[in-house]
Amino acid sequence: MKRAFAGIIFFILVFLCIIIRAQKPSDVGVLIDKLKFSKEDTNKVNILNNLCDLIERSDPKKALKYGEDALILAERLNFKKGIVISFIRTGYIHYYQGDKNKALDLFEKALVLSINIKDKNLEAEALRKIGIVYDSQSNYAKALDCYTKALKIKELTNDKQETATLLLNIGVIYHNLNNFNEAFEYENKALSLYLLGNNKSLTANALARIGNIYCDTLNKSFDLKKAMEYYDKSLKLFTEDNHKRGIAIIYNNMAEVYTTQKEFKKALPAFFNALKMRKELGDKNGISILYHNIGNIYKKISDYKNAEIYVLQSLEISKEISFLEYDRKNYILLSEIYAAKGNYKQAYENQRFLNMVNDSIYNNESSKQINEMKTKYETESKEKEIRLLNKDKEIKEIAYNEKLKKQRIIIFSFVIGFLIISGFSIILFRLYQQKKVANVLLAMQKEEILEKNEELNQQKEEITAQRDEIELQRNEIEKKNIHITDSIRYAKRIQQAILPSKELVEKLIPDSFIFFKPKDIVSGDFYWFDWKGENKVYFAAVDCTGHGVPGALMSIHSFNLLDKALNEYKKEKPSEIIDFLDTNIQKTLQQKNDLYTIKDGMDIALCCINKNNNTLEYAGVYNPLYLFRNNELIEYKADRHSIGDTLNEKFDGYKNHMIQLEPNDVLYVFSDGFADQFGGKRNQKYMIKQFKETLLKLHQLPMVEQKLYLAEIFEEWKGNNNQIDDVLVIGVRIT
Repeated sequence: MKRAFAGIIFFILVFLCIIIRAQKPSDVGVLIDKLKFSKEDTNKVNILNNLCDLIERSDPKKALKYGEDALILAERLNFKKGIVISFIRTGYIHYYQGDKNKALDLFEKALVLSINIKDKNLEAEALRKIGIVYDSQSNYAKALDCYTKALKIKELTNDKQETATLLLNIGVIYHNLNNFNEAFEYENKALSLYLLGNNKSLTANALARIGNIYCDTLNKSFDLKKAMEYYDKSLKLFTEDNHKRGIAIIYNNMAEVYTTQKEFKKALPAFFNALKMRKELGDKNGISILYHNIGNIYKKISDYKNAEIYVLQSLEISKEISFLEYDRKNYILLSEIYAAKGNYKQAYENQRFLNMVNDSIYNNESSKQINEMKTKYETESKEKEIRLLNKDKEIKEIAYNEKLKKQRIIIFSFVIGFLIISGFSIILFRLYQQKKVANVLLAMQKEEILEKNEELNQQKEEITAQRDEIELQRNEIEKKNIHITDSIRYAKRIQQAILPSKELVEKLIPDSFIFFKPKDIVSGDFYWFDWKGENKVYFAAVDCTGHGVPGALMSIHSFNLLDKALNEYKKEKPSEIIDFLDTNIQKTLQQKNDLYTIKDGMDIALCCINKNNNTLEYAGVYNPLYLFRNNELIEYKADRHSIGDTLNEKFDGYKNHMIQLEPNDVLYVFSDGFADQFGGKRNQKYMIKQFKETLLKLHQLPMVEQKLYLAEIFEEWKGNNNQIDDVLVIGVRIT
């Protein structure tokens, strides 16, 4: 109710502003006339930078030329403020043209130079532009840090317009993180400050952002109606200001509302109008977004051919400009398109790529940093008032101390100066007497020095040759290390690609978690999920011999054997699948020769849940199954006959446990990495007994919280010790 009332008030204010305020005449023509007759001085630099800023949104190519001319002249004049402004103006154009690395480089140069010349306003502007680049790359923690630093500067200088812009930027971050209440609060504060000024484009931008929140919350049809009202007001202001980029944004936003309302015939022309404007501006960000949105419309009307064409074009641009948020959206949409066409292999590939991008965008550390920065900003805002009260007193004390200091310096300087002049006179006289003697000695020493110089030059040449040889060897070693590390990182991508996606795990077993922490870049532990028909779900925790590269190679081979056993050889009992693994691991690894026998294998806990009769089948090798029921632990022991063991002993096969499940049963399978980790006050192993006690304390919590607590407990126990093995724990709750 309060939010709706606030929205009505803002509409009234905007309407009054539109009626009362007359549109400013364009300054472009005046500046061009001044440019014709201006001298090669700082005033010309300012004119060029102002022209770059004014026409950037309507003619970016010409704007970039003005900005680059301003930079050349400013550098020739050593006009540092003009250089900073040129960096910022041209960097912003490069950003919208998709060259984010170039933009970030220019903004960072502007930041360093603005700090050097102690210009706080330019420092804040550079910080905000750097934050925009990080925001577009979905690095929200760094973006929020830049915005918050800039906001502190602007609040001190009482710059309401720039304060509003920064509040709007922060609101966008919270919007991207789906924290709509925080976003709504920041963006309404920004709109209130913009309405006090006379900039139509900035006011229009704030209105559009608030419209986006109403659009994305989708709280019944009321929010869509409110969104369209904000977009209408925004479009009118952007049109009056001839702001092409803003007009394109609103066309896009309105088209998204039409899409939500399934009015596709209205949505598609609006998207194409926006695309035309974005292409005129050379705005690769906007072009990528619009290709994606157009592809989405074609997908919704089952025109999958055109849908695929436009989404692939969007993905090509988003990858080129490191637009991670739209990498993610494009992979989702491509997966849906391929699934609808029956191309499940391509659909699965795009799901894997999506998983990689999500890992880059969303992580607990990023969320933690954002919350810490928000708390820090709010705390410092309160402390600022206290500091201002003490400021006058401190200034007076500093001024008094400075006065005393200057008086002491004057007296001290006079005394020192007198002593220096006297001493210097005495030294000159003695030097004159010593000069005759020194000339004779110098002549004798000159010959000795020439001989020594020849020896030194010879030694120098030898040392230089040795240094060059060492440097060549060091460079060669560094190249090899880089090559090896790159190869291992690529192996990690391959290993990650075979692991089940988060979406697949949530679909098969919604109430579950996977705590997976490899020791090295690649891992010997891995988890496996699969299904048979509609009722049988399989999951396993597997620990291959070793870790790092050897363990990773073994894990990939074992993963493929699990898939073969279930899907190709139709082995459905866990014990049968492990028998299959045992036989094939022996064939692959236990090849004898005269020198040695390979003794590698794997430990496993393998489960199958039958949803028809609510039963669980379990078989394991060294890795047990823990079942918590009514706050008590039931442990199902694993067989102790190693997979891949070639000893000629009698073995009847692996045991298959059949368990009747009950609601709220909690199951755990795991590798030995957690229990074997050294740490704690006595630097000893965590041990399996303590691990059981930990699970007993945690098992009634929601599964997501259990994972977070396990990660926290592990890190606290490990402390400064190195991780000794890969760690894997899988938890499943029966609903």
